[in-house]
Amino acid sequence: MRNVQYEKIRQFFLTHEKYYQLLKILYQYLPYLIVLLYFAMLIELMIHHDERLLRAVFVCLFIFILGTLLRSGINAKRPYENGIVPLIYKETTGKSFPSRHLISVGVIFSCSIYLNRFIIIVLLLGILIGICRVLAGVHSIVDVIVGFLFGFILGICMFFI
Repeated sequence: MRNVQYEKIRQFFLTHEKYYQLLKILYQYLPYLIVLLYFAMLIELMIHHDERLLRAVFVCLFIFILGTLLRSGINAKRPYENGIVPLIYKETTGKSFPSRHLISVGVIFSCSIYLNRFIIIVLLLGILIGICRVLAGVHSIVDVIVGFLFGFILGICMFFI
């Protein structure tokens, strides 16, 4: 997204306080909902002594760590380091690509498919998280799409192959 395009979006939110407040709430709390759903899946597996528990934990952990190392190695600038003024301030520099939030969403989505639990809810929350990250000005569209695909594709491969 170009700086001029983002500035139009930014001005919309700044002139519509209710939408701006909603964005801030969604930006802050949606990731916790995804984590809660993931933990709910793990707890269900523990309660039922399901053999898939270790795979559900270690696949997600492995992909999260791999994604963290990848983005640290790439160390891409964040949109607000390239001239935009973000709607939600963040001190972090670099490490924008791929989005770790969306890597997590992607792998949790693949886990939800593997376990056949919360599939649609995780997908919808993930889409909202990606939109919020872009609207907030902390990630580009490419950061969130590649982050999701990285987590999802690796997750599907590790869960089903």
